[in-house]
Amino acid sequence: NITFIGKDKVFLLAPLAVHEDYRHQTIGTQLMQYALQQAKKTGIDAVFLVGDPNYYGRFGFYPTKQAYNAKIDNQFVLELSLNKNKQYHGILNIYEMPKTIVIDGKKMQNKEDFYQEIEKKFTKNLLFKMGHNLDALEDILDGGYGVYAYHEPIIVIWENFTLSLKYLKNEMQDIIDVFQAKNHIQLKKKG
Repeated sequence: NITFIGKDKVFLLAPLAVHEDYRHQTIGTQLMQYALQQAKKTGIDAVFLVGDPNYYGRFGFYPTKQAYNAKIDNQFVLELSLNKNKQYHGILNIYEMPKTIVIDGKKMQNKEDFYQEIEKKFTKNLLFKMGHNLDALEDILDGGYGVYAYHEPIIVIWENFTLSLKYLKNEMQDIIDVFQAKNHIQLKKKG
């Protein structure tokens, strides 16, 4: 995520993506040109984005010197000044949004289902089988098993939470305690 700290009017543009079935038809170019036209119409002084300098360079973007707190290589933080007569002043603050993992209470009719859902979501694309106990849950939630790095901040959205309460009655408080003991995890209970 990108924020601009300053009084000037700047536009923060997300990188463009075109579905592979529609690539090489100048759709991305047209979208970028339209976005820049709209920014100019509204009196924006500069446009910032994170992207490939080789691709966005053809639109006039160049690596910025304004980046602050960037956890990514600054060569990918690009800017385009739209008002050549005005010098803007401010700081571009870049930070990563936490990853989000969604687990679904509908898929957890019993303790085994719960652990299978956790294993599926937290060890994605790895040939890894976790133990079906609280110690294994603690280890998986620490990270480093394919979906996110060790102690990387994440958001876990637990959909159909009340169904989980119904199905996992006796174990539920212990499971919640394990989640809440992890400072890098923000648990959001839905439904």
